[in-house]
Amino acid sequence: MRGAGWIVSAMLLGACGAEDVTASPEAPRPDEPLGQEAQSLDIRDTVTGSYDTTGVMYFTEDGVTEEMETFDVVTVAPRGAAPGLNVSILSFEGCEIPSLLTSPRSFLVFPKTCTASPAPGCTLVMAFNGGWGYVNRDEVLSVSLHSVLTGDCGAGPVEIDVVTQLSGPRISSPALTGTHTGETGMSALLRHLSRKTR
Repeated sequence: MRGAGWIVSAMLLGACGAEDVTASPEAPRPDEPLGQEAQSLDIRDTVTGSYDTTGVMYFTEDGVTEEMETFDVVTVAPRGAAPGLNVSILSFEGCEIPSLLTSPRSFLVFPKTCTASPAPGCTLVMAFNGGWGYVNRDEVLSVSLHSVLTGDCGAGPVEIDVVTQLSGPRISSPALTGTHTGETGMSALLRHLSRKTR
């Protein structure tokens, strides 16, 4: 009977919610955080990073379009939970444009207005109306942005339609270098405004 009593006691413990010692110790509980490998899986990794880009800026005012070659560093970063992203351009520092991943390698850019004062008495407002980006299998980013530039750099306000098209490879350090022959995006904007305000 002593053996039977031990069996009954074990059954009662099980019925009262005692831990099941036969469960696999490797099985995660619902309230435990996922392992490092599971946490690092994020489909946005295919597009996030900094890219050393070159391209063209098209300025349209009063029906006349001019173009300037430019270079810049474009950074695509996660924003909140997937599929949220931010797109920023180094020469327009501090402007993070909200974006959304639409496929493993492409994203849409949403409207955002950013202001910069690159020189005393000079204020630039870039109203980004949207755009798109794509990163190919060689980790080269192509991005196209449409914006309206309003500025007053000493000779009265101007309003210019701007289309920026950039492309370039992923890099490890987001720093502008002196290896390019064009102008940064900000330099191109300022030079174009100086032409218009003479």
